[in-house]
Amino acid sequence: MRRITFIILFFITSLLFGQNTLSLNGHVLDENGHGLPAVNIWIENTSIGTQTNQEGFFSLSNINKGKYNLVISFLGYQTQTRTIDLNENTHIDVQLKPDLKSLHEVTITDKSDEENQKHQSLNTEIVDQNYLQMQSGTSLMKSLSRMPGVSTIDIGSGVSKPVIRGLSFNRLVVIENGSIHEGQQWGADHGLEIDQFSTEKVELIKGPSAIMHGPDAIAGVIKLDQSAIPSQHTVGSKINLGYKSNNQWFGGSAMAYTRLEHFFIKFRITKINYADFRVPTESVDLYSYKVNLNKGNVRNTAGKEDDIHLSFGYLKDRFQTKIYFDHVHNKTGFFANASGLEPLNVDVMLHDASRRDVQMPFQDVKHFKLSSITNYRINRLKFELNLSAQQNLRNEWILYTPHDYMPPQVPDDVGFDENLDKSFNKITYAGHLHLDFRLLEQLRITSGIQSDYQNNKIGGRSFLTPAYQQLRSGAFIQANYEINEKQNFNAGVRYDVGLLNTEAYYNWYLSPIVASNDTQWVNKQRAEALHKQFNNWVASLGYSYNTKKTALKINIGKTFRMPIAKELATNGMNNHMFRYEIGNSNLKPEIAYQIDFGFETHQNKWAAGINPFVSYFPNYIYLNPSYYQDNSDDIKFLQPYYYTEAEVLRAGGEIHSHFFPIENLKLGFIAEYIYAVQISGTKKGFTLPFSPPTNFILNLCYQLPNWKWIGQSKFNIDYKIVMTQNQIVPPEQVTNGYQRIDISWFKQFDFKKQTMSLGIIIRNLLNTKYYEHTSYYRMINLPDPGRNINIQLQIPFSKSIKK
Repeated sequence: MRRITFIILFFITSLLFGQNTLSLNGHVLDENGHGLPAVNIWIENTSIGTQTNQEGFFSLSNINKGKYNLVISFLGYQTQTRTIDLNENTHIDVQLKPDLKSLHEVTITDKSDEENQKHQSLNTEIVDQNYLQMQSGTSLMKSLSRMPGVSTIDIGSGVSKPVIRGLSFNRLVVIENGSIHEGQQWGADHGLEIDQFSTEKVELIKGPSAIMHGPDAIAGVIKLDQSAIPSQHTVGSKINLGYKSNNQWFGGSAMAYTRLEHFFIKFRITKINYADFRVPTESVDLYSYKVNLNKGNVRNTAGKEDDIHLSFGYLKDRFQTKIYFDHVHNKTGFFANASGLEPLNVDVMLHDASRRDVQMPFQDVKHFKLSSITNYRINRLKFELNLSAQQNLRNEWILYTPHDYMPPQVPDDVGFDENLDKSFNKITYAGHLHLDFRLLEQLRITSGIQSDYQNNKIGGRSFLTPAYQQLRSGAFIQANYEINEKQNFNAGVRYDVGLLNTEAYYNWYLSPIVASNDTQWVNKQRAEALHKQFNNWVASLGYSYNTKKTALKINIGKTFRMPIAKELATNGMNNHMFRYEIGNSNLKPEIAYQIDFGFETHQNKWAAGINPFVSYFPNYIYLNPSYYQDNSDDIKFLQPYYYTEAEVLRAGGEIHSHFFPIENLKLGFIAEYIYAVQISGTKKGFTLPFSPPTNFILNLCYQLPNWKWIGQSKFNIDYKIVMTQNQIVPPEQVTNGYQRIDISWFKQFDFKKQTMSLGIIIRNLLNTKYYEHTSYYRMINLPDPGRNINIQLQIPFSKSIKK
């Protein structure tokens, strides 16, 4: 009887709750009355959200009765907020209006992003997949380099390292799907192991961001997101195809997905293949030697990439969990004349026989990543747990060339192939727990703990940086107080502790040691075992003022980062830079203080913004070339570089503006300036390595009329002016300025109720010969790639399925 009574009560309770659970459906249209796909639909202050399908329809279910603010947001259109009094199942129609105010095509993609920007006192910009397609470069980071304050260190045509306001390597953080990406980012020739097709949204934070993202975020944070969730009860796919003429780059990516009521799954596979890139010159000067190039081809810079991505998740109103698996595998050649001990002794016939093959020297990199994001919301309290496990396998292959006291051939019992120059195997486990609590209506408290463990093993015949184990943990708390509708104040503090153990290293071959007229042959020690503990605190204070037409932001921050194993204990030859690098075990944590300021205004026909900053480093860590030649056996014939500390002052900023002289025509302007000077040490008065030169972009963007045979499309011209970089630090060379023209055309069109997009970009239209100061190959006077015609096609498919 009790069991029957319980079943009846459960049925009645379910029925009552079912009656209070409603659905909200709608149709989103553009200015011409056509359905808009992939529009972000969001119920304010909840985790309920979706996107429209290919016909512009959306559906939200399991919503309790009540009054809600519904937000509708899409690239290039004004965001709308509608108040919905939901008492029954409801259908609405929404027509969006074009937005003529977005600065330099950087667009907020949903309401949560807009709210975050409003309360963020640091300069933050967000772009979506359409922007990445319109700005498509030779790599994902190259596609972002048009954003103010962002540049790259380029290693050929397929590998780029991100730079924010002149800082890179371990001074900025790249986050993919909520977890910090951990590869071998200390190397100038090491790019990011990330599928450029899989990224759906990018958030750029400029300035110290260590409170939430860890102490390495001195320059800022680049967040890469693949979390776009399919609409409920849909199945679909997306195909991306690309071609780039300069290096005969062919790439394709296919993604399939489906979503039921609460469960979704997405799968993507990517393949890329490219040839040697081409420069507008027939020869280069390699350290006073002339090297001829076959038809301008930079021999052995071809490569290929194979990627797999899988994500799935379970989504409810209060609870959400998403799991991601990524595998990126790329094989990239190094310029054959700029690697190894004998760069002039190169088999030219072998390398010039084909542009597409990859011979030694090359790097083979595999990156595995498993990560998860779990959210749970209870009234005013939200928990977020991020977990990740990563493995980075990097092998660098260079033909064996004996030096020092190496034998003519590598013995069979050493445990590695004689042509394996260096090998790195890094495993990282990380976890972040964030608690977000709205203590009062105007006061939000965010706190959390963050920890990661790294184990990096080494192998191969050459030694550069030791194997190490590292454990870091930190805790933070941040408060955000909404003074009123326009003003926000935030403050935060964080404390981190790190333990770093580096392993001793001995040469695998014997070297003579002479003492008291007695010679002994020993395995020479190159690095001692180190046991280091570092700890420090981070703090920030910020204020933001926002109106419909004006935004003002001020942020003051103090941050730090631990010295890495390479800075503390390196003692080896860098084959790609022709130098010998020596660490310093006495380095202290690098400290940085910075003030950021931001101001933007939007008027009817124009908009403008300025983002200056000033930063001070009491002990900036960098590689300092020596003024003398060391004649020891290991360093003979190579210039030694020593890791050192110096006081550094940095300042600069970005300016961006645009103006609409007539309807559909936009004129834009972007400028960037970086100033850096060492105010102590042996290089006092000099700047820092890889300092970007002052540059400007003049932009013309025209929305073409809706012609019958073309339809609506967008035409864009960028005229880039880069000033001469006279501020250098030896052995850098003065880099002359240059001017470059890029043009692009972007079109979205409907085909059988699906919206496809086509982009055609021509970089370096006039095939100008120029040198990029931050290029990896600048030291050997190798110009940047010549004209590059880039074609990108995106073909989506989507249809509804029965519940």
